Amino acid sequence: GADVVYSSNRQQAEALKKRLENYKAINTEILDMGGGKYTPAAEELSITFKSTADIIANACDTLLELEIDRSAIVQETITEDFHNMLVVTITLFIAILVICIISLLLLRSKIVNPINKLKDKTNSVAEGDLSGEHVTLRTKDEFASLARHFNTMIDNIREIIGKVSAVGDKSRMSSEEVK
Repeated sequence: GADVVYSSNRQQAEALKKRLENYKAINTEILDMGGGKYTPAAEELSITFKSTADIIANACDTLLELEIDRSAIVQETITEDFHNMLVVTITLFIAILVICIISLLLLRSKIVNPINKLKDKTNSVAEGDLSGEHVTLRTKDEFASLARHFNTMIDNIREIIGKVSAVGDKSRMSSEEVK
């Protein structure tokens, strides 16, 4: 309703409707004069009738051309809007993909890397190697707490082994003295 081209075409259609009503009235008048047939007196009106028919045909052609032009404009607008929406959709998809990749990398650095460090150190301890350095994590979360407790556990195991070794040495020395 607010479209200027549509309003213009609508006015053209209303004018065409009035011409068609005029055409119908003239045709009815001609036929009434001849009792349903064209009479010689109706021949004069047939010239006006022919003129009105030409005007109506031209108006129909004009209206049809205007609507075809308007349809082309609407189609161009729809195509342009579709392309814009497609660009926005692809851009959003790429942005979401980038965000997901960044999130995965952060997840890996925040969770997987500390777990792998602890796993590697745990494997070393499980194989009997207590000599390595402490596990150090630059985080301030549960993993850092776990690493501190793990380091404390290794220190305590080293201390216990040291005490057992010292007791073993004393025991060996005592047994040598007894011998």
